[in-house]
Amino acid sequence: MESIKTLDLMDSGIKELQSWIGCCISLEVLKLSGTSIKQLPSSIGFCTSLEILDASGTDIEELPSSIGYLTSLRELNLSGTPIKELPSLIGNLTSLEELDVSETSITELPSSIGYLTSLRELKLV
Repeated sequence: MESIKTLDLMDSGIKELQSWIGCCISLEVLKLSGTSIKQLPSSIGFCTSLEILDASGTDIEELPSSIGYLTSLRELNLSGTPIKELPSLIGNLTSLEELDVSETSITELPSSIGYLTSLRELKLV
C-alpha cells in the first residue's frame, strides 16, 4: 500500500476509512465522493504526498486536526457535506489552491484561512 498513488472510492458502499490509510505515504489522490464515510481517521495526516482530497457528498461532519499536516494538498472538496467548521490548522495547507465548502453548514471561516497563500479559488456557495 505504500506505493499507491490514487485511491478512488467514489460512489462505493464504503462507510468507514480505516486507519491504514496513513500507511499510503505515496498517495496523491483520494476520492471519497458519494460515500457514507462520516469521518477521516487522524492517520490521514501521514499522507503527506496527498494533493487532491475529494470528500464531496460524504457524511463527514468534521476534519481531524491532522489535516494540517497535508502540506502538499492542492485541492480540498468538502461540498455537500454536513461539516460545520474547518479546523484552525487548515492554515498550514500552504499549497492549497482550491477549497470548496459550498453547500455545507460552515458559517464562519477560521482566521488561519489567511495563511493559505496559494489559494486561488474558494467556493462558499
